[in-house]
Amino acid sequence: MWGLLFALLYSLAFGGLLHLVYDGIRIARVLCGVRYHGGMSERLRACRLPLLPPGFATRPPRRAGERLRAVFVFLTDVLFCLLSSFLFSLFVYWQNDGEFRAILLVGAALGFAVWHITLGRLIVAASETVAFFLRVLAFYLFLLVRVPVLLLLRSLWRVARLIFTLLRRLTSALYERLYLPHRSRREEKRRLRACFADLIS
Repeated sequence: MWGLLFALLYSLAFGGLLHLVYDGIRIARVLCGVRYHGGMSERLRACRLPLLPPGFATRPPRRAGERLRAVFVFLTDVLFCLLSSFLFSLFVYWQNDGEFRAILLVGAALGFAVWHITLGRLIVAASETVAFFLRVLAFYLFLLVRVPVLLLLRSLWRVARLIFTLLRRLTSALYERLYLPHRSRREEKRRLRACFADLIS
């Protein structure tokens, strides 16, 4: 009797720890942009912060991003299934010398479900909050870098246009001062030679 009770307690604890591993996978998914439909995500989407575009929190992901996330979710699900089956077989071997009992499976499933209903929701809500504010921080850092860079590029473009205009005016002035008078002198010499040749002939 006591052995069954301790086995049930151990399996409940094992199910909770297994869900803790699954929470780590869900946190990685949230940081990659997977959204879980819950109260916290809806509240965060309704949050209005300064300088954010209107559809910042409710912007739908692109198709390529959706496909990559779907592949990522599928791979993490397969990885979790393989890892949980391996850990459960180790747990059965440790608890009951490799002999399978249904109470171990029921206890692990019950511990997993209890953790999912209680602490799992809190962990997902906290990870969604952290992911949202990390996105906001990245956007603000992008703005902080983007505005000076744009101002610097615009000022460099204006300076380059000014230098180009000055060089064009300088070359046109040098052309008018140096080359055109020399060309007109050569043309006058040609005219004089032509007139002299006409007079001789």
